[in-house]
Amino acid sequence: MYLLFVIKIQKDLELKIIWNKGMSLYIQLTGILQHSVCGLCGNLNGNLGDEFRTRTNSIVSSTTDFGNSWKEDCLCADVEEHVHLCDKNPFRVAWARKTCSIIKSPVFKECHSMVNHNLFYENCVQDACGCELVGDCECLCEAVAVYAKICLDKGICIDWRKPDFCPVYCDYFNIHEQRNNRYEYIYKIKGDWHYQPCLCPWNLRSIENNMEGCYNCSQGEYLDAERKSCVPCGKYTRLFNFCFHKLPVLIIHLISIFSFHIQCIQLIAPLII
Repeated sequence: MYLLFVIKIQKDLELKIIWNKGMSLYIQLTGILQHSVCGLCGNLNGNLGDEFRTRTNSIVSSTTDFGNSWKEDCLCADVEEHVHLCDKNPFRVAWARKTCSIIKSPVFKECHSMVNHNLFYENCVQDACGCELVGDCECLCEAVAVYAKICLDKGICIDWRKPDFCPVYCDYFNIHEQRNNRYEYIYKIKGDWHYQPCLCPWNLRSIENNMEGCYNCSQGEYLDAERKSCVPCGKYTRLFNFCFHKLPVLIIHLISIFSFHIQCIQLIAPLII
């Protein structure tokens, strides 16, 4: 369900990018980079009030102005302010509020005291209002999965997916195997691939070991990307901080017109991400 990219910037400096091949992107930095980054992911200084700092070092309230300021190619046109999606598609408001209400429901009750759900609920409604009819399920499920992931980062594993609500099917990997860079059908069921909402929820700083997905690892194990095998969940000692961006329509536009780049420089100057 996810692609993991690990980029070594300098010794002991590591950047991890995890993409779910859809609308969610996670960026994780080693703690030593705190106060040493800038760009679309903010400055990692622990203050959420100054994240929208532009390239000219001014703070703005508009996500559009913020994104446009970090545009790499001056020949690219600025992104324009977008219409409130529920105002644009009022016929979808009732459906959006009803389906997104799972975030406020007892399903996520254990997480409500740890992560304020109101903002995530409103974001879900906006995303659901803006989805194309053919992509209702994917768009809605991505929005709910964002809240579930934030809960998981707090050590709270929520099993929220159901057969009739945002299901994930893993049986494909039990009857197919990869050959010559493509999956081929096999006639004999092989393996024990199954969906798990989390693997090691107590490893709060190990983002790639703490993701929902299709696994053939048992509980208490995670898939080690380097070893390509299941290993026991152990205490993760390396300290990481990460910034998280859920990608609504606006940010998708930003990614399409802005270069996402890494500039290797000394820590006395900011690292643009």
